[in-house]
Amino acid sequence: MKKDKNKNNNIPVKSKVSIFCTHAIEALWLFLLVALPLFYYRSHQSFNMPKTQLLCITVCFMLVFWAIKGLEEKKFNLRWGAFAVLCGAYLLVLIISAIAGYYPKVSWWGSYVRFEGLSAYIFFIAASFLIFWNIERIAQVKRIFTVAALTVLPISIYGLLQYFGHDFLKFTGSTEGFRNIISTLGNQLYLSDYLIMLLPIILAMVFYVRKTYYKALWIGVAGLDIWALILTGRRSGFVALLAIVLFGGFLLAWRWRKTVAVGLLIILIATAVVGAINFDRIADSSFVQENPYLRRMSRIVYYQEDASLQQRLLIWEISAGLILKRPVVGYGLETYSYVFDAEYPPHFTEMPEVYFDRAHNFILDTAFNSGILGLAALFGLFGLAMFRSLKLFFKEKGTPEAYFGWGISVSLAGFFIHNQFMFESSVTRYILFVLLAIAAALPFLINKAGAENEEGEKAGAKPKFWSTPEFKIIYYALLLIAAVYAARFHVFPIVGDFHYNRGLSYGEGEKRDIRHQEFEKAMYYIRDIRSSRYYGQMARDYFIDAQHVPAEAKGEYFEKSIEYFEKTIEKEEKRFNHYEELAQVYMVWSKKTEDEAAKQEKVEKANSLFEQAISMSPGRQMVWWDWGRSLINAGYDEEGVAKFVHAVSMDPSVGKSYFELGKAYRDTDQPDLARENFDKAYELSYNRGKEDEPL
Repeated sequence: MKKDKNKNNNIPVKSKVSIFCTHAIEALWLFLLVALPLFYYRSHQSFNMPKTQLLCITVCFMLVFWAIKGLEEKKFNLRWGAFAVLCGAYLLVLIISAIAGYYPKVSWWGSYVRFEGLSAYIFFIAASFLIFWNIERIAQVKRIFTVAALTVLPISIYGLLQYFGHDFLKFTGSTEGFRNIISTLGNQLYLSDYLIMLLPIILAMVFYVRKTYYKALWIGVAGLDIWALILTGRRSGFVALLAIVLFGGFLLAWRWRKTVAVGLLIILIATAVVGAINFDRIADSSFVQENPYLRRMSRIVYYQEDASLQQRLLIWEISAGLILKRPVVGYGLETYSYVFDAEYPPHFTEMPEVYFDRAHNFILDTAFNSGILGLAALFGLFGLAMFRSLKLFFKEKGTPEAYFGWGISVSLAGFFIHNQFMFESSVTRYILFVLLAIAAALPFLINKAGAENEEGEKAGAKPKFWSTPEFKIIYYALLLIAAVYAARFHVFPIVGDFHYNRGLSYGEGEKRDIRHQEFEKAMYYIRDIRSSRYYGQMARDYFIDAQHVPAEAKGEYFEKSIEYFEKTIEKEEKRFNHYEELAQVYMVWSKKTEDEAAKQEKVEKANSLFEQAISMSPGRQMVWWDWGRSLINAGYDEEGVAKFVHAVSMDPSVGKSYFELGKAYRDTDQPDLARENFDKAYELSYNRGKEDEPL
């Protein structure tokens, strides 16, 4: 930084490098608002992973430009205060949770499906800090709102095209229209969450602009947002929409005329009471029943009859119990599925969805990941953002920028309500941290000194491009390091995922060798815990082939399968199903083995692996079934049936367990016992059709 000696000595003159970096940082945070929701990669496995990697890459370069800017100006303008303390505390708790958590390796790297471990969360929080430290004028908030709101247009339009059967990007490869649209977010709930968060931002622009045709434009965008939201068909979106309409409307009424606000509140309460009293009549009306969306919404209170809601209630109950066992710093990011396996309740056996890697509730997920300390820090950030945004809205009544405060507060409320039934995606998490940072910076932005400084810079002397040439090599080195880091840790996973999915597309048969070459390429690009997916797929391929190749080649294929399963376990040692699948390889191989001693050795190895699998998920009846079925297939009928009997004893109220025991008796030529257990399954309302017809 230099002083202009010819004009105002108090006006700093920035170099072009500093100015470029300032604009580059802002351009990149705006780029993410557009690119994250739109970035599209049709992966068979992980539609959210490329978005997270794109964010990490972009924030990585934001950090480099920020460092160059600080070195060039010979100072780093860091804002401190409540936001920095709370955000830093949240990051610190996440780090402690990862180190002392249930599975540190996966807490750092994340899972293959999500890629949202601590290595990714650091960049979400870094983006928030960079916005907080580098946003200087309220005009920048306007740009954020404008860019974010306009991005809803292509997202919503593409979703509508999907609904009407014109999915030109072939997201699913189907030519039929979508019953519930997903756009480029990849999931109805993710899209619903995104649209809910952006709706208040769009409406804030309606209030901000003065010209009628601009207002009409933004009202049209808001209408498109709501239409797309309805077509997602998500009840959480409906609840959140109702909440932001009530909350946002009350805030507006309170600011414009308090007596009207109080009157509206009374009317709303009275309407809610009347609606609750007559809910059954309304829900059964022809108007509601003939509309699929309204009919689905009306079922939200009948949770006893709704499998999806029952699952949510059960998983929340389990999650609360898990949190109480480790309440201070939690289990660490991305470890939910492992802990859930260990605590899997037997009555979940009959649930349509038996795999959970999140608690499906923002509060419970946060408490599970980082304990009450992390929850307190994050709630502190929410409280700070709500306070400062509402303060701007109510205190700065003379400026249209005050509506930005309204938009932030209502958007945060919508996010919070929606994610009581779901968890956020990388897109909405980024928007969340952007809004938290803006709200925290509002007291600095409304200070007129920022505008005066901007005018002073325009009046300053023309700066040189390199004011500190001795730092050139450092700048280039930082950019090179960022490029190498981004390629190795964020581009490579996308490439690995590409090769993996390409390998899956080749299928079996003559192209098996090409398929395996693609898997091996994927292993080259991803070598951490997430590569267990690739090793596991290779192991399963060899296991399938081993049962179809000539007898003289079977041993080689079984050994290859075992080799890859062992590598899978080496990469991800806390996943029960790896041990179960390896056990089945040994058990099937034992059936193909003629030497009695070698056969017995394989059976013992299989039994040992099944025991390890059960020790990791003792409540899963399915593991006991697989164990019993493997033993029966290998010729150990009595031992096999005993495993099914034990599964029944784990929870006698599970009808499917009796059904599986019935099949075991049928397969071991005990028809009377089979019929008895089939009847018991039927009594417990479990009916799988005609699978017992052979009796």
